[in-house]
Amino acid sequence: MPTYVHLMKQCCSGLGTSCLDKHIIIITIYPKALLLVAVAMAALSIEEQWKNFKATYGKTYDNPEEEQKRYQIFQDKVKYIEDYNNKSEAGEKSGKLAINKFGDLTADEVVERYTDGRPDPDRKPPIGK
Repeated sequence: MPTYVHLMKQCCSGLGTSCLDKHIIIITIYPKALLLVAVAMAALSIEEQWKNFKATYGKTYDNPEEEQKRYQIFQDKVKYIEDYNNKSEAGEKSGKLAINKFGDLTADEVVERYTDGRPDPDRKPPIGK
């Protein structure tokens, strides 16, 4: 079975370096193109998660700037959750995390909106804090 190198030698024989240069460029650029496609697919994935989140929890925003701010918070939380869950699967953490209705709010906003800005007096601080 001929390899890419054999085919390239047959293709380029007698044509000089310009044909060989084209193959080198293709070999060099192709992995970079694959990386860009993978990054784009990951971005689509987070966009789909965002659309599903908004639909599931009935989220709407007053303007594009506010939605962009909320989307960034959501992205940060999804990354944190993915990192945490990967560590959990590796045995470094316990349990699993998932997005909930607070996925577009900061921790401070959750406290402010849902506790009148006062922490729960019965809540004990986390171990090690």
